[in-house]
Amino acid sequence: MKNSYQKMLIVFLLAGLIACTPVSSQSNAGYISLPAETNIPQYLVLISIDAGRPEYLELAAMPNLQSLIQSGIYYPDAWVGSVENNTPPGHTEMATGSFPRTNGILGFSWTNVESGQNVNPTSLEAINRGEMAAIVEQSGVPTISELIKTKYPDGKVIVVTSHKYYAAQGLGVGPSDYILYAVQSKKASQAQAGQGVELPSAGMLVPACIKGHELPDEVLADPALRMQSLNNGDDSRFVFNAARILFEKYQPRALLINLPETDSIGHKTGGINSPEEIRPVMTAIDAGLGELITAYKNAGIFEQTLWVITADHGMTPNTESVDGMAVSQASSIVCKKCKVNGSFQFLSRPEFSMQVAEQIASANIAGVTGVYARVKKADGYVYQPAQKTVDSLDPDLNKAYLYLLSTFAGPNSPDIAVASKLNILGTNETPNKGGKHSAMNWADQHIPLIFSGQGVVQGKTSPSPARLVDILPTIARLMNLSAGQMDGVVLGDALISPQPMELQAQAQINAKFTSLRDVLKRTVN
Repeated sequence: MKNSYQKMLIVFLLAGLIACTPVSSQSNAGYISLPAETNIPQYLVLISIDAGRPEYLELAAMPNLQSLIQSGIYYPDAWVGSVENNTPPGHTEMATGSFPRTNGILGFSWTNVESGQNVNPTSLEAINRGEMAAIVEQSGVPTISELIKTKYPDGKVIVVTSHKYYAAQGLGVGPSDYILYAVQSKKASQAQAGQGVELPSAGMLVPACIKGHELPDEVLADPALRMQSLNNGDDSRFVFNAARILFEKYQPRALLINLPETDSIGHKTGGINSPEEIRPVMTAIDAGLGELITAYKNAGIFEQTLWVITADHGMTPNTESVDGMAVSQASSIVCKKCKVNGSFQFLSRPEFSMQVAEQIASANIAGVTGVYARVKKADGYVYQPAQKTVDSLDPDLNKAYLYLLSTFAGPNSPDIAVASKLNILGTNETPNKGGKHSAMNWADQHIPLIFSGQGVVQGKTSPSPARLVDILPTIARLMNLSAGQMDGVVLGDALISPQPMELQAQAQINAKFTSLRDVLKRTVN
């Protein structure tokens, strides 16, 4: 049944105004009725620079990224706008326009409150069994692949990454055609030993596919899809090489790309504190982007393509750390099975969550800014601050934390959340080395966001607090795709011809979230 344009806008507005409203279990089947003269992109390229801090865009000359910024709109202070800041939920949010509490992907793993068992749908084995995809499907949220396939039944949706198959599955939830990832040559050799297959040389990235989304054997065996990965930047070159080859073969309606190398190096070096490590990666990313743009131009469809560049989360260097041992010791005073070793923690005795939160907050641990317990209410679950947090924390910062926590609050979300300016380190981790993400701080939340293509304003920088969940609604609006209710809203200021209600919806979001984003910015350098 077709919905009017106005009805869809009202849905987006209500989704933005009511942060905790659940998404509808069904997507609408109609298309937005746009003016006939409006240029509508026919193709989509969505690129996620995994853990890509906006500062990375300034580490090297990046003419291709800059070209997209100049021909589109850039949100330099975009943020995740949800928790947990990790790869599986971040990419699922991009692909669904919905929060973890809605789409069901809370992190890498979580505890099922009914069974008490750990749920780990993001392992390769679980993904190949369809477990991660099934959680999203059961939630009823719309997906990029679904919306593309509804409008273009014969169009291809292709997802490409290197080792992060769970990022690719997050992007490719729904009826995507091919999901390609890479395995290292050693693993490939072990799998192929004794099967008469020519084994790859050391240091080689070898393509593989998620079950149910396999490329034809003859395509997967193409030697051009294999690539050496010995130096910084090689991993990103593999991804773009594979993306270009598959584009040239299939010309997909949607090409969804995850670039994991920035995350891997960030964890190893701290990222922004080691620009010499990140710089060659960003140079390789820009070069790969340029080659992909050239391929689209050669195919004659560059002008018909919507380009979206973003990141799933940021990265915090471990230059300073919260005393993880002190947090653990404080929590275990309540009960021995209640030790807290990170920003988000499931307890063996969840009935003690509020007492544990109060105990940690009362310990006055340097760097801890707030402590929250998941509490069951008549209408669901919420996070409640410890009294010490209420008494001592900036009320605006408390509001920011409570908003972020609301995005994944539910029966299977963590029992304890510990907020800090930094990342809480486990007792066996080394300070001043590497980097982390997941915590509710600005360095983990801060992401770049670029839209460029038909229907997008040109040369604009927006101060709007755009979030991951706002990406799909904006894509759907620009591409005139069928769209159901989402937690995100259309970013009206990205449009050449926004409707008044789109601007109004975004204004409501700006009024609500700009102060929350900015109070996080003020807590860290």
